[in-house]
Amino acid sequence: GIPVKDLLTIIEAVSDNIERTKDPELLTEFARQALSRLITNMYAKDRTIIALSLDPSTEEYIMERVKENGGYLPPLDPVFVQNLVRSISQSIEKFIINQVTPVLITSPAVRRFVKRIIEPYLPSVAVLSYTEIEPGVRVNIVGTVKGR
Repeated sequence: GIPVKDLLTIIEAVSDNIERTKDPELLTEFARQALSRLITNMYAKDRTIIALSLDPSTEEYIMERVKENGGYLPPLDPVFVQNLVRSISQSIEKFIINQVTPVLITSPAVRRFVKRIIEPYLPSVAVLSYTEIEPGVRVNIVGTVKGR
């Protein structure tokens, strides 16, 4: 998880966006974006983040299910979840070799849903959105994962 040491930044991010939404999950995403320096420093090694990316068709599938369910993550096809978890698991070796925390990068729209899907199976995998990474930090994508 992300430490909440920088309460001032979190409060500012929430207050700046409270007129846009009252949804606590969206406000959390805004706070995470404001904490990009902290998040980047947690996962970068020598100003580089080694990461997996989420296949665009997988992101699209998740967003379609969320939209069909009024903005909430519905139960997903178990085969889809199993395939996604297997795809990520098979790529984790690359992180062990580099001695870094496994990171999966997604779009901001699906980050929280992807985290919710994989956390029961792969709790050590950090799920970040592109907006949570500081500009100027190199992102080394070592693989693309998918659920379909």
